[in-house]
Amino acid sequence: MSSQTQPTFAGGEVSPSVSGRVDLDLYQNSLAKCRNFIVLRTGGIANRPGFEFCGPVINHAIPYWLLPFSFNTEQTYILELGNFTMRVIKDGAYVLGTGGTPVVFATPWPYDVLSRLQITQSADVMWVVSKGYPTQKISRTSHTDWSVTDYTFVTPPFQDVNPDKTVKAYASAATGTVTVTATAAIFKPSDVGQSFFLDIADYGDYTPWAADTVFGVGDYTYSDQKIYKATAKFTNNPDFTTFKTGATQPTHTEGSAWDGKGSYDSGSAGSSYNIGFKWQYINSGFGFGTITAVASDGLSATVQVVTEFPTLVVGSTHATYKWAIGAFGGSDGYPAAVGFYQQRLVFACTALQPQTAWMSKTNVYNDQGASRPTEDNDAISFTIGSREVNEIRHIVPLQVLLLLTSGGEFKVATGDGSGTITPSSLSIEQQGGRGSSYVSPLVIGSTALYVQAKGSVVRDLGYQYTNDSFTGDDLSVRASHLFDGFQIVQWAYVQVPYSAVFAVRNDGKLLCLTYMREQSVVGWSLLETDGYVESVAAIGEGDEDVLYLSIRREVGGDTVRYVERMHTRLFTDRTDAFFVDSGLTYDGRNTGATTVTITAADYTKGATLTATLTAELLDSSYVGRYIHVPAHDDSGVVMVLEIIEVVTAAQAHCTAQRDVPESLQALATTDWGFGVRTVTGLDHLEGKTCAILADGAVKAQQVVDDGTLTLDYPAVVIHAGLPYRALAQTLDLYSQLQGTSMRDKRRNVSNVSLLCEASAGVMVGPELDALRPIKQRDYQFYDQTAGLITGMVDCTFPGRWDRSGRVLVVQDDPLPLSVLSITPEFTVGG
Repeated sequence: MSSQTQPTFAGGEVSPSVSGRVDLDLYQNSLAKCRNFIVLRTGGIANRPGFEFCGPVINHAIPYWLLPFSFNTEQTYILELGNFTMRVIKDGAYVLGTGGTPVVFATPWPYDVLSRLQITQSADVMWVVSKGYPTQKISRTSHTDWSVTDYTFVTPPFQDVNPDKTVKAYASAATGTVTVTATAAIFKPSDVGQSFFLDIADYGDYTPWAADTVFGVGDYTYSDQKIYKATAKFTNNPDFTTFKTGATQPTHTEGSAWDGKGSYDSGSAGSSYNIGFKWQYINSGFGFGTITAVASDGLSATVQVVTEFPTLVVGSTHATYKWAIGAFGGSDGYPAAVGFYQQRLVFACTALQPQTAWMSKTNVYNDQGASRPTEDNDAISFTIGSREVNEIRHIVPLQVLLLLTSGGEFKVATGDGSGTITPSSLSIEQQGGRGSSYVSPLVIGSTALYVQAKGSVVRDLGYQYTNDSFTGDDLSVRASHLFDGFQIVQWAYVQVPYSAVFAVRNDGKLLCLTYMREQSVVGWSLLETDGYVESVAAIGEGDEDVLYLSIRREVGGDTVRYVERMHTRLFTDRTDAFFVDSGLTYDGRNTGATTVTITAADYTKGATLTATLTAELLDSSYVGRYIHVPAHDDSGVVMVLEIIEVVTAAQAHCTAQRDVPESLQALATTDWGFGVRTVTGLDHLEGKTCAILADGAVKAQQVVDDGTLTLDYPAVVIHAGLPYRALAQTLDLYSQLQGTSMRDKRRNVSNVSLLCEASAGVMVGPELDALRPIKQRDYQFYDQTAGLITGMVDCTFPGRWDRSGRVLVVQDDPLPLSVLSITPEFTVGG
């Protein structure tokens, strides 16, 4: 007889192709199946908690999309997006408006584009982008006050100016609603709504004036922004070459002396003078507006001016090639990626410029403008250079800015090594060529997880010191059977308490990846429910991160869609164990200071007693309900009183279901609750078979009839919902003592020891048709609910000779099960 302990399951479920690699460390810490279990950060496995029912969606005919919105640790929400609609969920319940119905907000997105939305957030504002729709700003003022509006720029981003084109444009005026006319058709109907930019006139690209240029007095003068007619003559001075933008220019008056570089020669009006030095013109005037209409010939457009156009572009004689259409809008498209980096709001990927990114001014998110001369906090735009045109799909802020495209991964860094990106210091380096899907990456610590371009490979990405680049591993290869033929469509990260990623597969299954590189825990499992998961989102609530799910189910022959959330698994009493799906809870426990006192002349079973409360909670509807009061001794007895008459709002006559212990006679206690036998409100599961846990005891499954379930005995805390099975199966038994010589031998497992934590309802066996329960109690009375098991438990195994020696651990009841190690005892045959 031999035994072999598997002390960890950190590798999770692995592909059947791994079953022959007994030489790998992975083999020793993995499972053949891990279904509805979550791999724990410490290496054990725990059956997943159930999904609480939050409510139905507005329209069951279409899928819904969930997004997280977090203002701070206490004000967190889930946004439920549908067909041009948005509702808000907080702490598992829809935010209600006037009339007690969920508040509905209008959005610009139809349901079939929701999966391509990209988001980023700062405080009470979330930016939402989609290539085919204007950027939206979702703003929160209070729980019930939300807005979804077009995002506007103080200075919008523009496409490049057009120095290589002969087309020139000019404006009919500097302000107001003006006409911009061009010498060729540069406008198209889809430009309506776009921004339009006009810069200073072209004066030979700043060609200096020749020393012998002659002007009449009154022809020209200069200032910071414009050129006017002059009133002076200047003699040659080679030291004076430039008037710089922003510098204070001297005033020149006929007959006065030049107080600066060079000298002024007096003369009379009407005389001619030589300009005897080089003058380089570097004026920075520009203006922009919004196109409101376009002529059918494309030669002109009506523009509502936002920033005054320079005088020099007003009129055909001062036309300029320095015009540009806005980067966002019309047929040119809107950004499809958004994020933050170094206090800049970053947009990327339009239909026209899929490889271009635009970074706002520092701390001024709605300003894409630049100064002249350039300043470090100016907006930045750049285009990735690569052999193929691969669209930027994600903006990932790590130690540097990473751009994930459809064909590769790129690092945006500073060329001078300062660490801060500025317009004059920017470098782009390709890190890999695997490409990314449309699923938004997850940043976990200093690493990013992303789905590879085809949607069926999950990789991590982080800085590797050895090769000074950002790279990572294929995390799905070890469980390739869970990905072959499928794609990931959305995922969410739950840091506390699981450090796990929950990923929606395109067949409605939910994959779970526990990811803790520093603890060598990278384990997959498959989570199943009686339905089809379509969307997930995670948000912090209290001390935990909570997973929300949009699930399509079949109920009563109809297709329905519900929003549900994963229940907490942090509890100490099996009464609070929630392991049902689409479930609801009746909780009649007293949680306040109200006391109940039992008084009677006769405290024996069947006698009539009086229950007196210190608060007015009762009315006639309480007749037929029960008051449960635990005994204040070590007996474990719970006194159950059936209410037969409500005397006042604070007093009722009851019938004792057993003799009242002395410890409860005439004692005021806050430890009590209202019990019921009939559970209502389950209309959303009409006709479905439900599992029931009542005061920690597993009840026989029932079919919901008229939204109701009826128990054989009253209970104070009742959980009811759809059942599911948690199943774990070990890989083929392999003993390091026998080595590979054991592979072709038959094995017979006779006993299995499990190290459990806070568990109940455990079944063990070689196959599903040969499961045996593990002993639940040693000394408790059978009218009491057994406690949770923590420690080593043994199970006599229904032995059979085979070449696998695999062990199945199953939980079919709505109870917790955590397995920390498995130790089979076995015999090796010939």
